[in-house]
Amino acid sequence: MWLATLPAHLLFIALVALIPATSAAAFRELQRLPALEEKERLALYRQLAASQWILAAVAAGAAGLLSWEAVAGWLAPPIGPSPGNVAFVLGTVFGALALALHERRRRNLPELLRAVSVILPRTRRERNGWALVSVTAGVCEEIIYRGFLFLYLGALWPGLDGTALVLVAALVFGAGHLYQGAAGFMATSAVGIVLGGIFLLTGSLWLPILIHALVDLRILWIGPSRPPPDAT
Repeated sequence: MWLATLPAHLLFIALVALIPATSAAAFRELQRLPALEEKERLALYRQLAASQWILAAVAAGAAGLLSWEAVAGWLAPPIGPSPGNVAFVLGTVFGALALALHERRRRNLPELLRAVSVILPRTRRERNGWALVSVTAGVCEEIIYRGFLFLYLGALWPGLDGTALVLVAALVFGAGHLYQGAAGFMATSAVGIVLGGIFLLTGSLWLPILIHALVDLRILWIGPSRPPPDAT
């Protein structure tokens, strides 16, 4: 049995410690470099997308060793029969749209975008690359941080209730975005709570994937048409 759980334990350690540390170090290195050229930023996007697909494949495999039945359940219909589930999901979607409209109306670049300005797209080709990264993040990070992590935490602590499960997974998700600073950690943890709640209610990854991808894609709408100011 330990051979089945070892990959899951190793992946959990990577999500909690290794990935936050290495991504923060890599991001600091990017910030010290001169402004990236288009080809360099496109190469970065391709590297990000490839690494996420690899990690998602590892997460799916580790989750499958724990329970292939649970992994198959990730692809179940996204909304159960409960009216409360439907109302929660619709409220979340409309809330996200309202937030995006509010951000769009702001004339100053949101502080969170300012902190990650070095990787934001500037040109049309970069925007296409960002769209690829956004969809990839929607699929892969939901497999990793909702699908695998919920299954792993539930197996590790069988007595963990739903609220605690959502919160712990959201904090690990936020830790993976510590390179964005304190504001980025809090924002992504909050998003993780919402996405985790949807996954818990629906038992499916479809809606979290869709909403996650839209959250990242919104950068193409609210972001600046010219290079944003450097982070200070």
